[in-house]
Amino acid sequence: MKLAPISGMVETLRMLKDDSEMKIIRKAVSIANQAFEQLAKSIKVGDSEDDLEWRLLSFAHALGADGFSFPPIISFGKNTADVHHTKEPNRLKRGEMVLIDMGIQYKGYMTDMTRMVFTKRPTKLNHQPEADPPLAEKIYSTVLKANQAAIKAIEVGVKFSEIDRVARAIIEMAGYGAHFGHALGHGIGLEVHEAPNVSEKSETKIQPGMLFTIEPGIYLDDWGGVRIEDMVYVNGEGKVEVLTSVPKAL
Repeated sequence: MKLAPISGMVETLRMLKDDSEMKIIRKAVSIANQAFEQLAKSIKVGDSEDDLEWRLLSFAHALGADGFSFPPIISFGKNTADVHHTKEPNRLKRGEMVLIDMGIQYKGYMTDMTRMVFTKRPTKLNHQPEADPPLAEKIYSTVLKANQAAIKAIEVGVKFSEIDRVARAIIEMAGYGAHFGHALGHGIGLEVHEAPNVSEKSETKIQPGMLFTIEPGIYLDDWGGVRIEDMVYVNGEGKVEVLTSVPKAL
């Protein structure tokens, strides 16, 4: 017998979730959905990023989570343009928008989702320049449209690069192509980021059993950013299920 190095075998097997895994994952996403909704209702002007992180952990733990799947990204106002924002001692001001990218861990499995919360109607955000239609409304609706179009395009046999292209084209047509600087999504399961890679370079084809995120975004350094992220599962019959149930309407 001779041993030979290989790569990707385990990762490829893990791309396809079985029924027992999905039972745990569905419960994990349910916990994440509920924890986020409780947090959103609790947010008030004057809260710090740290306040929201601890409150979110408390809600998630009470619902049965084992902890966070990654340190949540919670940012206010112009800091929402920082894709990998790290915690700062800022406090939420009236009129600022809030980006929350969070996930919980449950029985070894991870979740990941991003939503925006507004402290005023987006037409009245105090950090946006004059625009018609208002910039917040325009950017949010563009990102939402890209998110929904990408999910609608998911089909067994289609390459992930084609799904990425659908979302990216919508953002480019709106004039923000240069401001969407990351992949459309990633696989998720025992790790937050695992195969398949949902990007413009991915040649992997969609198969039943795959679980991954769809998370387009637009980020303007002098204004802020918007990202909308869902967890999507392609079931054994090839049907697409959006597991993240938190509403996305503006």
